Amino acid sequence: MRFYNATPAPQRTEHCISVDENDIRRAALSFPAGSTGGPDEVRPQHIHDLLMCREAGADFLRALTDFTNLVIAGRCPEAVAPVFFGGRLLALNKKIGGIHPTVI
Repeated sequence: MRFYNATPAPQRTEHCISVDENDIRRAALSFPAGSTGGPDEVRPQHIHDLLMCREAGADFLRALTDFTNLVIAGRCPEAVAPVFFGGRLLALNKKIGGIHPTVI
């Protein structure tokens, strides 16, 4: 299985932050076991399993990193923008303290 990156490579500029594959891997693997997914039902465990796949893990990580940098650079594809930016963020208090960000 190969992941083909259909997104254009983000153009790096001096005014934009970017992340590398180590940042993406660390963030993706930081979710606790059993974390729930979003409306698409993709759970963090799915991302974890894809990253750990011997055949396609490196390609998936590269594609995920490129896509993340594309969004950070403000070049989110129009078809994806409503999914990413169409909700309202609420900060709810956790029972054990802290804040739980929730998007509706």
